[in-house]
Amino acid sequence: MKKFKFKYENILKMRINEESKIKILIANLNIELMKLETKRDNILTNRIKYFKEIQEQLQNGCQASVLLEIERNKKYYVDSLKDVEFKIETILFELKKAREEYVEILKEKKIMEKLKEKKEKLFLKEIEKMENKLIDEIVNYKNSK
Repeated sequence: MKKFKFKYENILKMRINEESKIKILIANLNIELMKLETKRDNILTNRIKYFKEIQEQLQNGCQASVLLEIERNKKYYVDSLKDVEFKIETILFELKKAREEYVEILKEKKIMEKLKEKKEKLFLKEIEKMENKLIDEIVNYKNSK
């Protein structure tokens, strides 16, 4: 008996591979996003601590050189925060694109799987017809003797 062979099997496998690749990409982007969010939280926490220290220094009085240092450090925290926020936005945009691509790949894969199922059902019906025809021929041959 013949074995069912789907003529678009290679395309289906390609869709499955694309799906796997995009899943890995999404996972990596999520990991990167978590790292950046942790970094942002650390910057915010350190900034709060630093501002509390500054308030104490300002209340006790400080020199002009200390004020310049304070301004440079404030700028560092602001710049660091902006940089991390920009990177987070970039990752979120990439994640959105990757998820949209994943949905499209899933749709294409499901279409191919449905087509394969239909072709397999047709194949099985043809096999069943051939078997029934063979059985009828055998029965007719025996009856004709």
